[in-house]
Order: sequence, then C-alpha cells, then structure tokens
Amino acid sequence: MSQYTIQNPSLQLCPCGSAKEFATCCSRHIAGQQPAPTAEALMRARYTAFTLGNLDYIESTITEHASQWWRRLNRVWDAVVSST
Repeated sequence: MSQYTIQNPSLQLCPCGSAKEFATCCSRHIAGQQPAPTAEALMRARYTAFTLGNLDYIESTITEHASQWWRRLNRVWDAVVSST
C-alpha cells in the first residue's frame, strides 16, 4: 500500500469534497491510472494529494515555472517542520 492512500478507501469519502468514495474519485488520478479529465478534477485531485501529503503529484501536474516556485516552497516548509 502506498504511503499516499487512505486506509480502506472504499469506506472513505474523498477529501476533495465531491461526496464520492476516494477509490472512485481522486485516487485514480493521483495514482497515475487516469489523468484528470477536467480542470476541476485536476484541482480536486491536487487538493486531495495535498491532504495526503503527496506533494510529488502536485509537482508533477504543474508547469516548469510553477515547479521551481513549488520546490522553493517545499524547502522552506521542510525547514519550518524540522525546526518544530
């Protein structure tokens, strides 16, 4: 089981707020099984990935310019978390 999955996904609602089960909602996008078909689905999947701590998914779905910003943000976040 991936570190980015919800325990018993068939019993859990997706964190994106869609009221769908995680296994049939954002899970397949985050796992790379199916690209998000719409901008809304992409944003929901990114939010869900964030709630699961899967920053790799978020970075993999953004432009190179935004990716550079994202890496800087992650370095700052890592410094904050490690100092607490």
